[in-house]
Parts: sequence; C-alpha cells; structure tokens
Amino acid sequence: MEKLKYVKVDLNNIDLAFNIQKNEWPNDQDYENFVETARFGDEKNVNFIVYLKDKPIGITGVYTEDLDPKSMWLNWYCILPEYRGKGYGKQILFDTISYCKSFDDIDYFRIDTSFNIKRASSNLYLKVMDFVEKYTAEDDENYVSGNYICSKKLKENIDYVPWNNRNLHLREYYNNTKSQESDN
Repeated sequence: MEKLKYVKVDLNNIDLAFNIQKNEWPNDQDYENFVETARFGDEKNVNFIVYLKDKPIGITGVYTEDLDPKSMWLNWYCILPEYRGKGYGKQILFDTISYCKSFDDIDYFRIDTSFNIKRASSNLYLKVMDFVEKYTAEDDENYVSGNYICSKKLKENIDYVPWNNRNLHLREYYNNTKSQESDN
C-alpha cells in the first residue's frame, strides 16, 4: 500500500476539507468545526486532509472532551468514494490510532457513531475497536440518537474503563450546528 500524507487543516486549505466533509455528510455539515480547530486547535484537537501522492482522498481528525482527558475521539473521518474498497480507510483509521498513541497521557481512542451495517466504516469499527457500547444518554421521545461508543485501549498495561453512557452533549452540538446553518 502506498504511503499516505496527512496535512493539517488550516485557514488556507479549510475549504477543501469542508468540501470533502459536506459531500460525504450532506446532512451534517460543520464548517465551524474546521474553523475552530484551524484557529484554536492543538495537536490533540486537529483535522487532517489525507493525500495519496498529490490527490486528496479523505479527511480524519481527533479531538478531546473535558469530561474525559484520557481519551481522544475520532473527528471527521471519510474517504472519497473512488478510493473506497482499496484499504485506504483502514490505513487512515490505523494511522489515526497511531497518532493518538503518541501522546503519553492518552489511554483510549474512542468513536461516537451511528451504526449502519451498509456503511463500510461501521464494519471497520467493529473489526478494529476493542469495545462497543450503546449510547443512549440523550435519547428521549424527541431525540433518539441510535449511537454507539467504540473504544480502543492505546496501552496494554491499563484496565479498560467503559464510557458508561456519560453524556457527550451531542444534542446540544447538533442543535447549535443546525442553528448556524440557518443563520447562513
């Protein structure tokens, strides 16, 4: 497999990253996320455009949550359709996990995702991640997330600490994202 190149999303390439994201996630566009990480992010809150030679083939990124400073979370992750089924998605996920392992104070790599058997990434998460938990912290009659938390231990010498359905405030995030879209 050819070596991939990871270029940090900054204010100069932000539109390319956003175009990849919005084409793959048309109902979940979040330009502000790219702006915030480009302006204020650090090495633990960062997005990357992934290149094969000189062609962008996808995006990946990570972020941290204040309620669990021992975990890094997968941010935007997608592969352009013409590069799927060739192993690049798996390579990008493993490279992202390796990136997280480089931080001594990070014990877990986590993903919050809605599971869809038809989506290749869902099946990949099941193969790569160590643990999968149903996430229902925010479910009620008006909001049913259908999400899961997938976790991977980054160190062998630690005990696994499950997410235990702690509230990620996803509803607040998605409500803010939708209000930003309507403001534009």
